[in-house]
Amino acid sequence: MTSNCPYTKQSILQAKYNCYGHFYSIISDNGEFPCRSVLEIVDKSIVPRKTDDLLKRTPDLVAIMMNPGASKPVVEQNLKVKLNSIPDMKIELTDTIPDKTQFQIMRIMKVKNWTHTRILNLSDLRDPESEKFYKYYESVESILGDDQHTIFSAHRTNELSKKLNSQPPVLAAWGVKNKLNPLINKCMASIKKDKLIGIKKSGSKDKYYHPLLQGTPFNQKEWVEKMCKIIFHKMKR
Repeated sequence: MTSNCPYTKQSILQAKYNCYGHFYSIISDNGEFPCRSVLEIVDKSIVPRKTDDLLKRTPDLVAIMMNPGASKPVVEQNLKVKLNSIPDMKIELTDTIPDKTQFQIMRIMKVKNWTHTRILNLSDLRDPESEKFYKYYESVESILGDDQHTIFSAHRTNELSKKLNSQPPVLAAWGVKNKLNPLINKCMASIKKDKLIGIKKSGSKDKYYHPLLQGTPFNQKEWVEKMCKIIFHKMKR
């Protein structure tokens, strides 16, 4: 296999991969906050009869993004949980409509012949407008008085351990904004650094470019090409 990295058309990716996510809402006296705890991207050829069985698999890759963004379920879910119930909630996957970020991950998968990627986020909070998200998560934490909207919370250690099953390679792609530092710090304390890959911002120790984030000094195609080079350099088989 070479490091050639064609920019696969979206229509080809849609025909090859399915997406399944777990969606829920945190409820409190002060509001309701839509969330997604995990997303599984899987080659259609290996989808199990029970899609929830994907959660038991060790994926080829775990990608960690900022937050769930614009991805949404095919049929909106109605699971509502209180804050202290999040660590014990049952994870049930549902068909999910992918967004542009997930197609970027699929392009990496196709080149590497990977069949399964698990996507986690610094925060489960669903908000497609990244520039507003920084203020949003801080506001929600203030309202809830807790950080359980992130799987990297100390309250959700068992859940994270299951999702990092056997510690596969971790693609860091959560962006480069300093306002994310509290969430990034929790994440970095929870993962094995030697498993980490990503396009690091020059001069930083923990800022990795998002596949689509505005302000990235390269376009979407170049992000894929750079990631392919990194993967083939660090993960030769």
